Amino acid sequence: MNFPSQFDDDMRETIKLARALAPSTLFRGRGMGGYKGTCDETTSACPMGDYETPEEVFPSSTVPGNWQVIYHGSKFMSYDPVAANYVNGSFIVWHLVDIVAKGGLMQIGYGPDADGRFHPKAVEALEYAGRWLATNGEAIYGTRAMPHRWNDTASDMVRYTRSKDGALVYATVLSGFGARPLPSHALQLACVTLAADAQVTILGYVDETSRAPIPLEWSASATAKVVVTLPADVHQHPGVLPPGVVLKMTKATPVEC
Repeated sequence: MNFPSQFDDDMRETIKLARALAPSTLFRGRGMGGYKGTCDETTSACPMGDYETPEEVFPSSTVPGNWQVIYHGSKFMSYDPVAANYVNGSFIVWHLVDIVAKGGLMQIGYGPDADGRFHPKAVEALEYAGRWLATNGEAIYGTRAMPHRWNDTASDMVRYTRSKDGALVYATVLSGFGARPLPSHALQLACVTLAADAQVTILGYVDETSRAPIPLEWSASATAKVVVTLPADVHQHPGVLPPGVVLKMTKATPVEC
């Protein structure tokens, strides 16, 4: 919780003691008073804690330092008996992709009832998000934000992530929840270039006999650095679920856009 400023001295001494006893512990910045520690204010929000937690809000751009959005999956963080108050799995996936592209983490919050059971709508939403991640998790887990843009300037429904070693770039094409619909099957990307022998595939879009990924056709044009032809039957494959179709690109280079 947040404490009044008269508790700052006590909080400072408590956190200093905790850091001395357990230096590998991460502390949330909320409620930790005025102590900033050693940090570079040009690159970090410089909180007393190690990460900040925007709550019940989805940042419209990147946030300085380390951060994790906390969002209620219903009207309350505690148990909510009203089914209509629960967000669905697509809502969770959409915002998870958007937040990770901006360099953050996401926590969706639910509370159990008096018997320790979660509402069926919470279970349904999390199971859907789990199915999406089973196919597309490599574009989320262990990834890093792009160095120049978290979304594409030619196709603003696209959210970027890249593998930790930089060898792969993922472009997730979002639908719904305010995303602009794709105007055609020709997806224009302005923020990456591809080597001549690069391969573009869609996670979950595979040959149903061999289970091998199906390469997509791509080219460059006068208006975009990369134009990827999205197959018309992509959603006929059971592994491809809305609201995010994930393109996996080898030999891709992020560029200013």
